[in-house]
Parts: sequence; C-alpha cells; structure tokens
Amino acid sequence: MKKKRCLFFAALAVVVAVSALLGYWQFRGRRVVAKTTELTIKNREDTVVALRNGFRNHAKQITISFETTGDAKGQIETLAEELVEEALAETDNPTEGDYIRFQYGGYQIRYSHTESRNGFINTLKIIPDYYTFYVQEEQVSAWVDEILRSFHFDNKTSEYQRIKAIYQYVYENVSYDKVHKEKKHKHLKTTAYAALKYRTAVCQGYAVLMYRLLREAGIHTRIITGEAVTASGDSERHAWNLVECGGVYYHVDVTLDKAQESHEFFMKSEDDFPGHKRDEQYMTGDFLKNYKMADKSYRERMKNK
Repeated sequence: MKKKRCLFFAALAVVVAVSALLGYWQFRGRRVVAKTTELTIKNREDTVVALRNGFRNHAKQITISFETTGDAKGQIETLAEELVEEALAETDNPTEGDYIRFQYGGYQIRYSHTESRNGFINTLKIIPDYYTFYVQEEQVSAWVDEILRSFHFDNKTSEYQRIKAIYQYVYENVSYDKVHKEKKHKHLKTTAYAALKYRTAVCQGYAVLMYRLLREAGIHTRIITGEAVTASGDSERHAWNLVECGGVYYHVDVTLDKAQESHEFFMKSEDDFPGHKRDEQYMTGDFLKNYKMADKSYRERMKNK
C-alpha cells in the first residue's frame, strides 16, 4: 500500500457527506432506506468507512471536507487514490472489497478550497462510475439468497462441498457473453447482475458472481486479474478466483472450464494452473503471504492425507 500523506490535517473534524439514491436495498433479508446522510468524521479510518459505505450504497457523490495549514492542491489526486484504495480493501461484508472493485469503472474528482484563519478549507468530491443501478443490486441480493437456500447448506456442509456446489451452479447456469465481449461501453457484462439476470457474462462477471456467492456462503475468495490462454489459444486479459479451503488457497477458473466443457481449472495449485499469469499486484510478497497457495491441487492433497 502506498505511504499515506498526512496533508497537515488541523484539529477540525473531517465532514463526509454521502449523497445516495433515494430507494431501498436488501442485504441478508433486511431492508433499510438509502438516503442522503451526513457524518462527522474525526479521523482517516472513519473517513474510509464512510467512503466505503458510499460505494456500497451507490452514492452519486461522496464529499470529503477537511482543513489544512498549507495548500493541499498538489496532493489531492494522491489523497483520493489512497482513500479509494483503502475503501476497496477486503472486509467481512460480501458486498464490499472485490465485489465493489470489479463492478465499478473508477471515479472522477472535483476539488476546491477556500482560505481560512488556520490555512485552507478543502472540499474533495468523489464521483463513482457504477456498472449497475442500485435497484439491480437489490435484485442480486434477492437472487443470491434464493440460490444459497436451494443448496441447503448447514453446519455439517464442508468448505469443499460449498465451493463445489457454487462452482457447479455457475458452470451450469452462466454462458460466455460473446455478443458484448468487444463492446467496451457494455459494462453490465462484467457484473453478477448480468450473470444472474441474462445468464451470460464475460470472465469478470463469472468471477464477481463466484465471489458474491462464495463470500455469502462463508468461503473466503479473491478475484484475480491477469493474462490467460483462452480456449481459442490466444492470450487475453482475464479474471478468475482464488478460493480458500482448509486454510490454503486454490485457483478456480469457471469461465475457461465452461468454454472448454471441462473441470481442468477447479481447485488447482499454482504449479497446476497452466496458461495463467497474474497481474503484478497479486504477486507481491505481502499478497502471497496473506493468500498462501496450496502446495498441490485439492484432489492430490486429499490423496496424500
């Protein structure tokens, strides 16, 4: 993570105003009203939480106000980048972390400042670009709950059984979206909504749906991006999942398995996952330490136990 810059914050509280769409959303069966809210934030951690909540609730604009003793204009882009990156970090909430990261197309910033007695009052506005509408995420939550109920998981269902059931569901119910693959403006193809509503998605949509279902089922997972050799033999940009089972992680690529009508890339170790190359951020020492890969693919490990 990049080194944080303090920007000479003064003693005044930071105020974060989150302007969200009026309406409802559903999370694990609970319904609450999304409305314009204003929170008084006294530290960076709370600012990040407020920003994360804004992303999750599809806020149209998130405004962060703070006072500095010096002119912070030259550091605003870096500050925005760091705050957003922290807001998109993994949490225990299945609708945060990678679920947000891979279903939005970045953000714009607007910045202004005025002089004050102690220096400058700064206003940073972060305007996200979402791939789905709020009402569509509500529908995803309802579908996800229905799908998980159909599995009848209980406390006797093993991690592997949960992973296999979810993998098989996505494998059998989602087809690759060849029609919209090359249409850069057609972002819905990369979402869990498209995978569930239209039963088609590109690799990112497959991975996001796997992420949501697995996380809701209590299985930790990450979405990995990089290069992969596809069924056509070409190397293309690609996305797949890391899935935790038994305290270690395995690769799962349901997209390529579906394309090849095989199960070649299910619960594989790093050495048993040919044709894939992770992006650099997923190969750092910290990432590899936090997401320790299994030394052998799942079935091979089980044979040796």
